[in-house]
Amino acid sequence: MSQIHTKKARIALTTANPIHVPSQFYRHNRGTTLTSKGKMLLTYSEQIFQLIEETTKVMKDDQTPKGPLIIGSMETTAAVRLPSLLTKYHHAYPDVDLILKTGPTEQNIQGVLQYDLDGAFVAGPIDHPELIQKTVIEEELVLITISLPLSFLLLYSWILSLNLSFMGYSNDSANEVTN
Repeated sequence: MSQIHTKKARIALTTANPIHVPSQFYRHNRGTTLTSKGKMLLTYSEQIFQLIEETTKVMKDDQTPKGPLIIGSMETTAAVRLPSLLTKYHHAYPDVDLILKTGPTEQNIQGVLQYDLDGAFVAGPIDHPELIQKTVIEEELVLITISLPLSFLLLYSWILSLNLSFMGYSNDSANEVTN
């Protein structure tokens, strides 16, 4: 049985059984030269060392995010809110390969639950025992009108009963209605 002992500076091939192992070197009066098998072994050895270095870097726990991050988002949020946020994130963590997938809230929730997405920006709140949610953006909804008809005031009262943040404006600032 053959074993390869490796160090960065050299590679030595040892055999446990006295079987014929083709030589990796031509020996001549000026020293040695690699045979075609030796060149092949050298190529594979370099690839192995490169993989060892890559693996060491990846496995090193330096708390710096790196690798793929797949995020879901509603289309409006992706178009309006996320470009500046994701640009800042990319500048802070350039080794993260960010992938953004858009879809409705329910689709994004299912994507997270099925481990297709690492996380998602969705309309909330979400009440699911397997999900952790953090409020990122609280949007302010503004309802506008040209005048203050009774139907507008009824709508305003109904929205207030829902405890939503709301402002309504008429055509002049003297008729501002706020909560």
